[in-house]
Amino acid sequence: MAADIERLFLFFAGASGAIAMTSYAASAHGDHAFLGVVAPILLGHAAAFIGFAVLSARSRAVYWAGILVLIGLVLFAGDLILRDLTGNKLFAMAAPVGGTLMIGGWLMTALSAFISAKK
Repeated sequence: MAADIERLFLFFAGASGAIAMTSYAASAHGDHAFLGVVAPILLGHAAAFIGFAVLSARSRAVYWAGILVLIGLVLFAGDLILRDLTGNKLFAMAAPVGGTLMIGGWLMTALSAFISAKK
């Protein structure tokens, strides 16, 4: 199980980084305001997913924090990218729900410093 979640987080680290750089490039060559907004968010979270991959095996709280951030990022960034490229929403309230999940995941990450690690 630990190896599976590490692979998942590493996959999303690479995918987030690649989508971030693609978003930066696309935003520089057209009228894609949301792509310019989402690119630094994706790039920052790419690095974070590497941290989640490394630390999730040591702490159940970090594991779940990473899952919340991952789901939140998919919803938030996915909605903004879809809006920019197609004019359609992922679903109503996808970006706010995703943002809320990311905030919750980051708060759980902070709290994991005070929660004993799983053994």
